[in-house]
Amino acid sequence: MSTPLLVVFLAVALATVLGWLWFLVVAFRAGIAWGLACLFVPFAALLFLATHWDQAKAPFLTSFLGSLVMGGIVGRGTADDLK
Repeated sequence: MSTPLLVVFLAVALATVLGWLWFLVVAFRAGIAWGLACLFVPFAALLFLATHWDQAKAPFLTSFLGSLVMGGIVGRGTADDLK
């Protein structure tokens, strides 16, 4: 992976992690039970997202889009290695 691509990957990875932390803050603000559920219960975050879309939309999209970009970068690097 080239250096500029690595820098972009690390920046997007940071944005993805910050998006997830932001999502957890929103969940804890809705209630301690929601926050703990999002941390420890599988699929609780999806339920929280569905029931609190207005508050959770921005952090979810930040994390989700960051994950897509990281996947694209990793896929591109893998494809370049196969050539």
